[in-house]
Amino acid sequence: MTTCICRALVAVGASVVALSIGAPAVAEEADEVGDPYANRAIIVRTGYSPYWGYVYSPYGDYVRAVGDFLIKKQEAALLREEVRRSKLRTRRAQLEEWEWERDFLATARRNERERVQRREVEYNRDSATFDEIIGGEPLNNLFKDLQRRPTLAAEGSIPIQPDWLAHVHFTVGGRGNLGLLKGDTVFWPQLLLRPGFADERDRFDKLLASAKKQLLGRSTADPQILHELRQRVRECREHLRQQLRSKEPEDPDWNMLHYADARRFLSDVESSVAALERPDAAFYLAPLEGQTVAELVVYMKKHGVQFAAATPGCERFYVTLHTALADEVRRLGPSSSGDHSPMDP
Repeated sequence: MTTCICRALVAVGASVVALSIGAPAVAEEADEVGDPYANRAIIVRTGYSPYWGYVYSPYGDYVRAVGDFLIKKQEAALLREEVRRSKLRTRRAQLEEWEWERDFLATARRNERERVQRREVEYNRDSATFDEIIGGEPLNNLFKDLQRRPTLAAEGSIPIQPDWLAHVHFTVGGRGNLGLLKGDTVFWPQLLLRPGFADERDRFDKLLASAKKQLLGRSTADPQILHELRQRVRECREHLRQQLRSKEPEDPDWNMLHYADARRFLSDVESSVAALERPDAAFYLAPLEGQTVAELVVYMKKHGVQFAAATPGCERFYVTLHTALADEVRRLGPSSSGDHSPMDP
């Protein structure tokens, strides 16, 4: 009995000595028969205490692992937020670049249009050919340049003769031209004056005279007349092609110039039919108004019309009116449409 007590005291003393020198204590469970955990070693970890010796702390590694995990989690959140801010800054820069590019392209296109307009005005003012002038396009370009100006003073404006405007035709949107009906008689091209086209001439004269009479009576043209005019144009074109295929080489009237004049006349008839279809067709029989270029521009701008192509016999009036418009543009100088650099916002 005494021996057992002594042995127990020795074991306790050894444990105290081990604890005092900082060595971890390891206890082993006694082997028991049938115990599956009999051979597993139980490791007891100790830590320093501010009060006395060592205390038991089995959760130190777990707490440190949790702390490291939370720190890494916050660091990842901060990194993710920084990435998000960087993406937003990049997106903002992209939007600012897109806005600048949009304004840049809009300004560049505007400057290009203004440059083209200036070149067109210069060409139509100084270099337009006779065929272009009687087609009406140079007159319209000069008219557009004059109407774009904020003010157009009548004082000093180029004068216009009344008989010019009586022989200059106008239209809306470039469709339709009643110039063929403005005169007392129809001016026939040389080729259609041949005996073989007598029936066509007679029928065209009657139909056009009837349509003009209806317009002067403040009524619209009869649709049946318009239908017959279109049919006559188709038949006359076919007649011209047949005559062209069967013409004799020595016939002086059958040259390509006369053939082009005849086809142009038929196109003028079609333009007259297109104008006669309008409910306000009678308005286009009246002449333009204005004693100066400034007054003419104001009148045309007010009524929303533009110049139409010349019909046979009216060419010289187009040339004189073109000269007056060109002189007016030269007198006023370049249009103040504003010059902007493509780099301006």
